Amino acid sequence: MSEKNNDRFNLDLYSLVTDYLKNLYVIILGAIAAVLIMDLYMTMGVQKTYSTKATFVVTSKSYSTNVYRNLNAAQNMAKTLTNVLNSDILKKEVCKDIGLEKFDATVRASQITETNLLELRVTSETPLKTYQIIKSIMKNYRGLISYVNDATIMQVLEKPYVPTSPSTGIRNTRRLRQVFILAFGALSLLFLYLSYRNDTVKNEEDLSDKIDGRTLGAIDHENRKRFSKKKSSPLVNDVEVSFSFVEQNKKIATRLVTYATEADARAIMVTSVREHEGKSSVSANLALTLAKQNYKVLLVDCDLRRPTQYKLFGVKKAPGLQAVLNKQVPLKDAILTKDGLDVLPTTERFTNSTEIVSNDSMRQFLQRAKMQYNFIIIDTPPMGVMSDAEAIANYADMSLLVVQYNNVLAADINDAIDTLSRANAEFGGTILNDLRVLSGASATSRGYGGYGGYGRYGHYGNYGHYGNYGRYGRYGRYGRYGHYAERKSSSSEVKS
Repeated sequence: MSEKNNDRFNLDLYSLVTDYLKNLYVIILGAIAAVLIMDLYMTMGVQKTYSTKATFVVTSKSYSTNVYRNLNAAQNMAKTLTNVLNSDILKKEVCKDIGLEKFDATVRASQITETNLLELRVTSETPLKTYQIIKSIMKNYRGLISYVNDATIMQVLEKPYVPTSPSTGIRNTRRLRQVFILAFGALSLLFLYLSYRNDTVKNEEDLSDKIDGRTLGAIDHENRKRFSKKKSSPLVNDVEVSFSFVEQNKKIATRLVTYATEADARAIMVTSVREHEGKSSVSANLALTLAKQNYKVLLVDCDLRRPTQYKLFGVKKAPGLQAVLNKQVPLKDAILTKDGLDVLPTTERFTNSTEIVSNDSMRQFLQRAKMQYNFIIIDTPPMGVMSDAEAIANYADMSLLVVQYNNVLAADINDAIDTLSRANAEFGGTILNDLRVLSGASATSRGYGGYGGYGRYGHYGNYGHYGNYGRYGRYGRYGRYGHYAERKSSSSEVKS
């Protein structure tokens, strides 16, 4: 593997955003886990205590109905009772009464604001002990109070109860909220960093820096929302596809013809490392583009376990490659012609696909097809799923590897290239598929603008806003593909 420059700063915002959103649920779950751990730590780190209380009505012995006098009596009684509760005499009486070795509870008496109500609260380490202490205090305090204050009467308004839940170790909501925010932020930064460091292919520069072998080009993600019908993948012959999408496929097809001509390659297989990288749609669009350039092209669906081409071209039933290899059906009866392209689709799935394509009949089929067609585009299964692609690479003339944007590690891509390079077929290069950016501009533009390689001005900016051609110049009246969209080039005659 050749050494690549991976230290170049290359920030891809779209991949950062999409990777972050994909992992957002993990970030949220991680923040919740941090809150639960902190809550557990706070609960275990604090000694649990239990509290109970009794409420008394305090009135003057003179039975006065004067509110001020009763309030004053309650205030005085709170002070008196506090002194009594803190006395060693009462503590010894309580310990003797309920059999405690020492008095280790907290007792507090307080007046309820602006009332003649007095609250007695006891806190200790167990619910039963807390209840026993307050009952013993209520039994023994009267004799001690009579020595210091006999001008007031205390009547029980609310009896004490056995506490069922601790009064300490209560969840600190504010602290837990802070923990959630900090954990969420830290995990967000971590996943953004991991996304940035993720060694996948995110643009054409990454293909040059990280991947061994030449690059045929990149294809932008095509927004399918504007399509009137739901399609599994857009094709260049759809009237609703964008101009840039068509031009990108033309650019790749032109490079492919150059490399294939130099290598005298006609049977060209297209594969990928993983599933769902778009190798079937890339195969179909390359074949259609070559057919529009007046080459005689055959598109063969060799992904016999999960055929796709019949869906792209709207075929319900077809004999398929297996029937042709077994000579059950001649090739001319098995193909479908679409916009000048011959397609050999497969509608049936085969679990023994490796045996079918590894047979010598596959080699013979390609030899016969090369006598009839300029190019045979072979759609093969992903290399990481099964070995069909490696078997077909021994019969094909050239191999292409489709790489989906931000999907497969560069190391896995290079391993696949090494495998293809060891086969009989010459490795033709990689195609970056489904390239995306945050803005609405073409992902491959980078200064090219909305019309592919020329942009608003492109590097031809000195010619002004399209120079002497006006909006689209004299080519505008011929539609979105320009003057040459329908013209048949006499120079691209069928080569035998």
